[in-house]
Amino acid sequence: MKQHIQIAIIAFSIIGVLSACQKKDDTPAQPAKVVINVSSPVSGQLYRKGDSVYINASVSYISELHGYELQLKNKNTGTVLYASDEHVHSDAFAIKEAWLDTLSTATDLQLEITTEIDHEGNSSQAEIEFKSQP
Repeated sequence: MKQHIQIAIIAFSIIGVLSACQKKDDTPAQPAKVVINVSSPVSGQLYRKGDSVYINASVSYISELHGYELQLKNKNTGTVLYASDEHVHSDAFAIKEAWLDTLSTATDLQLEITTEIDHEGNSSQAEIEFKSQP
């Protein structure tokens, strides 16, 4: 009997996880309608070693999104210096992150923010380029 209860609990947990991550409507994916406004950093901005780089953006869409991933990279080497992701179910949300510049050489930086529209691989992306000087 105890085993049947445990199996029932596991089954309900699995059903809950699967249903929690489903789109609430049948809106077809429209990546061009995702709006990603990056307010910080600003394109071309210069940071120095020891500066905090505040990553602030707002994201909106005509339907529920499934989250975002951001990567701050050395533009020339592709090395990821900072990465973050969030599983967000909303049609609008804010991104507020920070990275401490510890670089010792002049570096061209690239911030990429990718939003997940659905679980079928549809996404939208915004990129900002800026610099670090020691």
